[in-house]
Amino acid sequence: MKPVQTILLGAGASRGVSYADWVPMQSPLDADFYELLRRLKRPADNEDAAAVKHVLEEACKSKLWESMEKMFYTLDLRCSMMDMLFPDESGKKRADEFRKNFARSVQALLRAAHMPDT
Repeated sequence: MKPVQTILLGAGASRGVSYADWVPMQSPLDADFYELLRRLKRPADNEDAAAVKHVLEEACKSKLWESMEKMFYTLDLRCSMMDMLFPDESGKKRADEFRKNFARSVQALLRAAHMPDT
């Protein structure tokens, strides 16, 4: 059994940053997140594959592919508002499900890019 590894992303990983004083530029992960996720080969783990599909569908449906931060914030807020205004009869929270899927999709992307055997 392989040990579990955790990657913590710090400031600049997903937020627009400036690499030079005179040229504002988005972080590559922020600007390219949707495209990288879209090109990701189907993850072997079925839950990861379903999470990636869910995030891509929601981002595409809402045309939120220009920024990882904007995508997450907008979709999370939308799910939270749906939970408040139109609660699911089973008690299932859309926002919790979206956050779980978003986290799994980021993990799948990072695993494909940096640790394919883990």
